[in-house]
Amino acid sequence: MSKIIGVDASSISGISGLGTGGSYDPVAETGTFTETIPSSGLMRVGGLRNDQKPGYAYDPSPKVLFSTDKDGLYLKAQFSTDSSWTKIAVVGTSISQEVATYAINSDGELWGRGKSSLWGASTSSWSQITQSGISSSGWTDIDAGSGTVLGINSGKLYAIGSRLYAGDGGTNYLYTTFYQVGSDTDWVSIACGAYHSLAIKGADNKVYSCGTNSTGRTGLNTTSGNTLSWTLMDATNLDNGTNEDITFIACAQETSLVIQNGKAFFCGQNRYNNNAGLSTGAKSVLTQIGKDSGTFKTDWSKGYVGNYTCHLIDTSGRLWWTGSGAYGAGTGGTSHQADGNFAQIGSDTNWTFVHSSADAFSSQISFVAIKGGNGYFWGRNDYSNIIDSSSSTITTPTLINSGSCSAITPIIGAGPSWVVGSFSS
Repeated sequence: MSKIIGVDASSISGISGLGTGGSYDPVAETGTFTETIPSSGLMRVGGLRNDQKPGYAYDPSPKVLFSTDKDGLYLKAQFSTDSSWTKIAVVGTSISQEVATYAINSDGELWGRGKSSLWGASTSSWSQITQSGISSSGWTDIDAGSGTVLGINSGKLYAIGSRLYAGDGGTNYLYTTFYQVGSDTDWVSIACGAYHSLAIKGADNKVYSCGTNSTGRTGLNTTSGNTLSWTLMDATNLDNGTNEDITFIACAQETSLVIQNGKAFFCGQNRYNNNAGLSTGAKSVLTQIGKDSGTFKTDWSKGYVGNYTCHLIDTSGRLWWTGSGAYGAGTGGTSHQADGNFAQIGSDTNWTFVHSSADAFSSQISFVAIKGGNGYFWGRNDYSNIIDSSSSTITTPTLINSGSCSAITPIIGAGPSWVVGSFSS
């Protein structure tokens, strides 16, 4: 029997195989589990070798879903920590085998775990992140990009990791504890891409950016160099919009999405069957997207732009998309939507969240969303094994776990993907 590596066994009260009839206690290392272990003897965790790093799916208990390599059947591990996660972020690389997971609970506390000396969460069990001078219950937002974690606590912006994408004017020096970026206390929300970051700030909710300008992802009308300090996107950098009343921001590897008064705007790399519904080529200023039958919709609320597709949710709770369907865009097929318009997926009106993997490689594209309080998955499944299916690509939004879901995100590293989510059953 292979041992479960990379998991703090002392925090697990029991583990059992779903639909297999077996049980195994990783603490006592007794009992049996009838799940087939790959011939390599290494179990898979959410599609990743767990000797490299663990993948987690959290619920308020929280529970953790483990998956073997190809059959996708789950082991369910029950953690003793009781918390209700509202926002989750993961930073790390499979190359360095350094991974940290952060989660904010309903009490505004920040918790972490992982194998990381770089990002300050090097504990194998959940522990609260506390530092002198930072409110222990004031956390409202957390996100992670390529080596940088940004969080908002009591209106103040904090960072850990690389300074290059934190907007503090510094270069690529690593901080292993959270430090405040500037002295402002009116930060509203943040979003981290692979090499750039966005933030909403101020009473008038304006959008700022920093990081690598390549492909125009920062929206500062340039495609070269690095912007090391938070820079306001002025009116000349928005096409058919003004920089105020920004309600939503999201970053992918080389793209940015901004929603202002129901209008959706995009900047960054636009390619692969027109992933943002625009003509091919980088957009270095925020450019309006989101047409339905040739007319811009002005009731968008949330969304995400990846390297292959863009998904948007309107205020009526309907899910729309444009781009490439080759890797399962959630439409039930693999056809492209590349005429500049967005097409509705299904007829449901209770979508509240959608997110895609940030990786550029087509073999790892995956999507997660929340509909009616439940978490759903689609896209490439042969690496993640999130859905118990022999299909390499899931083309229809498929329930991940029954029960309510409050936070979810797919994570892509240098290896295959896994899903982090907050589920209650």
